[in-house]
Amino acid sequence: MFAGSVWDYNLAFGICNFCNGNKIDSWVFDGCETNPTPAIWKRLIQDPNFINAVKCRYLELRENILSEAYLFSFIDKYAAMLDEAKERHFEKWEELFEGESGWSWGGMWGGGDLWFNAYFVTSYSEEINIIKNW
Repeated sequence: MFAGSVWDYNLAFGICNFCNGNKIDSWVFDGCETNPTPAIWKRLIQDPNFINAVKCRYLELRENILSEAYLFSFIDKYAAMLDEAKERHFEKWEELFEGESGWSWGGMWGGGDLWFNAYFVTSYSEEINIIKNW
């Protein structure tokens, strides 16, 4: 059995402020009003063998591709690769650095606005540092 693809990276690393996405001590599998927990996840975390396998695999990966050194190197590599493109990006969408309200899905889930931006940055390097510190 395999979990499906991961998506919504734009809501990762603390930028999302719904479903406790901006809190390091919260987990998506706990669910929320707009993101209910899939039943299979609830069932899997009741199985001590599954929990042990996940923990062992996580600890194994923390020694290499999930180590802080590897992750920082990965971030730096892609930040450098995107450096030239980010200039064009922020020429076109400079308001992303203005600290305005971000974007909203006004009333999509039954009233009120759903604001995604949990924080705003004033530079590309500040965003990179936030990702590393997350």
